[in-house]
Formats: sequence, structure tokens, C-alpha cells
Amino acid sequence: MFFSGNMGTGTVAISMHLASKQFSPLFLISQIFLVIAITIFLLFMVPWTIRFFKYSKKVKKEWEHLAKGIFFPTMPISLIVIGIAPEKISPTLFPSLIIYPVNTLLLFVGIIGFFLFGWITLSILFVNKKTDVKLFKTLMHDDYLEKGCVL
Repeated sequence: MFFSGNMGTGTVAISMHLASKQFSPLFLISQIFLVIAITIFLLFMVPWTIRFFKYSKKVKKEWEHLAKGIFFPTMPISLIVIGIAPEKISPTLFPSLIIYPVNTLLLFVGIIGFFLFGWITLSILFVNKKTDVKLFKTLMHDDYLEKGCVL
């Protein structure tokens, strides 16, 4: 859950940069959002990592929770967003000699992390006998399925 806001801030920064071609004041705002996204990521990474190792039993319980478990892949997705955003937005914030190697590293680590976290999450949620699938039944009423609507 830590990194959901970070993903949103990073994607808003990219969107504002793209919109700045039509409305130039958004260019500066997109750079501000980029700095905020990177700062949020760095600030959240420290407690998230400490929590991951120091309280591993609690983290495992959260990973087994149907709703909380799906948020674990947000950290590697944030790496991907942070890897894409500086290349799109920040030639004026960071020198290109730094941007491309860092972006490439973040993208690869993010993709590998997303695959691993996604695999672990799916394995825990669908293989674990403790997973309560009653929530799916609550969300997926028969009348929604009959009408062809899926949540």
C-alpha cells in the first residue's frame, strides 16, 4: 500500500508532461510532480524495506490477506514508473549521462521485481488454503454475472 500513491504521482507527472505540449505551464508542474514522486519513493523505501525484514511474520500475514496481498507488486511497479518518468520529463533536471543507465537499471529491477512479487502474490492467494475466497463471492453477485458485468 506504501507505493500506490507513488505510482499515481509518477504517472500524473508523465501525463502532465505530455499535456504540456498543449499547455506549457504544465511542464514545470510535471517536473515538480516528478521530484515529489522520487522523494516519496525514497522516503517510503526505507521503512518498507525495514518492515519487510524486521517484521517478516506480519508481512507474511499481510501477503496472505486477499486485499492487502495484491498491493505488494506496487513497489516494483513504482520502480518502473520512476524509471520511465525521468527520461520523459527531466532532461533539464538530471544530466542524460545519469538518466539512461539509472532508468535502465530501474526498469530491469522493476520488471524482475514485478514478475517475482506477482508470482509470489498469486501463488500465496490461489494456492494457500487459508485464503478466504468468500470475498470473491461477495463481490461477484450472481445477478452481475448473469448481466455480463464483472467487477
